[in-house]
Amino acid sequence: DHFSKIVLNESLSRPSEASGTTRGRQTEKERKQKEKKRQTPSHNEVLFRSVSTLFQSIPGADDELIRLTTEYCRSREIDANCLDVRQFYPTKEELHYFDRVNDIARICVCFVQIRLATLMKLNELVFPLMSAVLTACPRIPKMYHRCHYTSNFSNNTATGSSSPMTAVSSSFIPCRSLVYQLYRVRHLILWSHKHDFIRNIVAHTAWEHSSDDPTLVLRLDKMKAHRWAFEAEGDEQSTAAAALPEDGGVRYSTWSLFGQTFRQLRNHVANFRLAPRSNHRAFKIEYVGLYAIDAGGPYREAISSIIQEVQSTRLSLLIPTPNNRERIGLAQDAWVPNPGATHSSQVKMLPFVAKIMGLALRTEHYLALNLSRVIWKRLTGEPIVLEDLKEVDLLWYKTVKKLISIGENKEIGVGIEDALEFGIENFTYASSDGRISNLIHRGYKKKVTSENFNQYLQLLVSARVNEFNIQCDALRKGLALVVPECILTLCTAEELEYQICGSKTVDVDALERNTMYGDGVSPSDPHIRMFWEMLRKRFTNKDRIKFLQFVWARSRLPSTSSLWDERFHINAAKVTGDSNLSHLASFDQHLPEAHTCFFTLNLPKYSSIDVMTERMLFAITHCQAIDGDDTLNAARHIELEPVSDED
Repeated sequence: DHFSKIVLNESLSRPSEASGTTRGRQTEKERKQKEKKRQTPSHNEVLFRSVSTLFQSIPGADDELIRLTTEYCRSREIDANCLDVRQFYPTKEELHYFDRVNDIARICVCFVQIRLATLMKLNELVFPLMSAVLTACPRIPKMYHRCHYTSNFSNNTATGSSSPMTAVSSSFIPCRSLVYQLYRVRHLILWSHKHDFIRNIVAHTAWEHSSDDPTLVLRLDKMKAHRWAFEAEGDEQSTAAAALPEDGGVRYSTWSLFGQTFRQLRNHVANFRLAPRSNHRAFKIEYVGLYAIDAGGPYREAISSIIQEVQSTRLSLLIPTPNNRERIGLAQDAWVPNPGATHSSQVKMLPFVAKIMGLALRTEHYLALNLSRVIWKRLTGEPIVLEDLKEVDLLWYKTVKKLISIGENKEIGVGIEDALEFGIENFTYASSDGRISNLIHRGYKKKVTSENFNQYLQLLVSARVNEFNIQCDALRKGLALVVPECILTLCTAEELEYQICGSKTVDVDALERNTMYGDGVSPSDPHIRMFWEMLRKRFTNKDRIKFLQFVWARSRLPSTSSLWDERFHINAAKVTGDSNLSHLASFDQHLPEAHTCFFTLNLPKYSSIDVMTERMLFAITHCQAIDGDDTLNAARHIELEPVSDED
């Protein structure tokens, strides 16, 4: 209400009632009439109060409006700080993903515009204070660090909310500190304000010796990495996908690209603190046995390969969520830290993964890292609710919902018999990696009864909510080494994920707008028109990601045109044709060629879109090696391992 009055007075104030030509003494009657008129709310005041009441009656509507505004401005490349709310007309497609705001917009779009004006005024007044306070006090308030389970089942041993949807609540202590109050409204701050703040603070904390030609050289042996990966895949076929090797995955990680990188860079921190929006690199790549000169391509390819290895069961650092393994529910491509990753080597590796994430956050060179939303919320300190676990393990979520309804049954004895149908016998549970763990000390010996059923549910939900705490603490520790901790406090889970990973969808229109053509190539050429048609209509999003990896060694595009420091180039392909074939037929015999260092594609003039699609799919699938033709000199540096007669 306070900010509504401010907006009302500054933006929609009613015309002045006093006339410049009126003079003389006012009568008592006139003064009373003016006083009465002043106390009577105007039409605008009534409208603002009505809109405020409407949004307050719909929890989460303000949060959705801020996210809608961010997407609205991002898609149109508009600075939200300069947005005119009177021109704010989101499309039906944009409103489709924001149900609460969509319901209000159906009543009147003006209501949404008025509320947005209030929130923008809130941003204008609060964010300068927030940025100063968070810089001085960067840590997340401790009351948000852990979550616990509460319920008011008929068993009198527990107290709390009776709603199953709020079974998990943040264990915070009411606090009147300024940091806590500002932390509570961070989801109402526009991303444009946060982004500017992040860029400024990242620039001020950049390493002064960072360069586009770093002196730190990282030597990687891809042939050894592929050999160990082949052996690991063979062992995986005989074990469970989420099973943890006895050595914590050290054997497979020793010669993986991640393992080689970890050993050489684990003690380096300053190299990861690069300036924002720069072509600076943390290190330079030298591939053993490959004729590849690192002008940017091998560097990006190495980071992409490392992230791919991290999202594999060979390292056992991350595991696919149960939804991912079973291909059910939401977020079927998501990964979570392995709850069993408590080996000393793994505890050291997780902060290194986070340092790579921090590097991506600083430079906005996005990673193809598909972490579950629960992990992003844990990194930003947001409270985790029971509904969040639906994106991790849908079957477990449905089971727990059923158990909660049984626990709330007054005839608890009957309910326990129903609960036994779910295989509940003692105080144990199956974690995300499939291991059976105890909820209490020697829980496998304690039977679940009607008297302790409520206690069992409390421990069960609490265990699943907090099962990634050790690993997430290690990730947050690594992030704090590279980026200021106040950034993690300022961002929401969705914003932190976007700042590190960007968008999973490849925007072909954005790629075409940021494309330059070489000599002898024009956008109107038939094979160029076929090329863009192929990307839009013949390729899936996975194919487009492979194409980006082929031409640029990256899988995510910059979010806005201002971040395109390097344009995509399409050049004419120089081919030598067979004298017995026609000119176009000779082009059909060749594959496209890419230069990842310069984001360049040499595209032959194929005779048809079918031929182009076939050749391009073959190239992006089977021709991912970064190497040159002059391999004789490079082969002299190959470090061959001793092999047995059987090998």
